[in-house]
Amino acid sequence: MNLVLARHGETEWNREGRIHGQSGPGLNANGEKEILTLAEELIKLKPDRIVSSDLRRTTQSAAILVSVLRIPFHLDTRLRECSFGTLEGTLKSEVRSRLGTDLPDDASPYDFHVVGGENREEVLERHLLFVQELEERYPKEIVVLMGHGRGLTTLWNVIKPGDVIKRREYRFFDPRLLHAALPRN
Repeated sequence: MNLVLARHGETEWNREGRIHGQSGPGLNANGEKEILTLAEELIKLKPDRIVSSDLRRTTQSAAILVSVLRIPFHLDTRLRECSFGTLEGTLKSEVRSRLGTDLPDDASPYDFHVVGGENREEVLERHLLFVQELEERYPKEIVVLMGHGRGLTTLWNVIKPGDVIKRREYRFFDPRLLHAALPRN
């Protein structure tokens, strides 16, 4: 199996600099255009299916991809973005006054337990378990994972530390690289 990690398109909260987490609006007009452009790029990869987070901005993004790629898709809660707890909906510029520190970028270690959210290990664990299930279910397919910046970047950083997946970008990789990069118990 090969995976294509793809981020949802722009929302008004992205434009305003607000933290989404597991909240937030659907795509704006620019976000819809971003996903149409992404679909034109992904068509060259000939993916077999799309699996999407169940949050509104990703389900809308996946639906646009499906309309172009004409492949099946389903939703899974394990692909949800990191929970930021009470920071969700907050402007990123206000985080320092609430936490005493800036919001860590998507590729940095993070722990949002203090505000009722998740930490890096929790987000990584649910993404890794999901990828393992996909490997068993679709061993010979190319699967697009439609997800979120921090969630997908956390997964991707197992292979490529420090690399952030931005909107309009995707990453293509073989999950066996994850197994090679993870510490053995």
